[in-house]
Amino acid sequence: YGYMGFMAGVASLAQAQFAQSVAPTILVGKELDVLAAVVLGGASLLGGVGTVLGTFLGLTLLALLQNGLVLVGVSSYWGQCVTGAVILISVSATALEAGRQRRLRRSAA
Repeated sequence: YGYMGFMAGVASLAQAQFAQSVAPTILVGKELDVLAAVVLGGASLLGGVGTVLGTFLGLTLLALLQNGLVLVGVSSYWGQCVTGAVILISVSATALEAGRQRRLRRSAA
């Protein structure tokens, strides 16, 4: 975590130098999108599971979903509801799979 925090700081300094400006509130309100992308990419909310590639794929899938909704003409407010539903479905699927794995291990023992 410390290394990734350091690298995020280095990246932010490089971006600030490149853009010649800093907007500290640029991603305010995007927390739901970030969480959905990470969970959709396979990371567990309990920790210990997930990869950078999975997060990237989750972000790509979420962007495709949101862009598709815009192209169809769905309101951006409903887009946030869909993002929330994606989080709920991903977390539920992860919990169901973990429960199934526990039952299989218990029956095998």
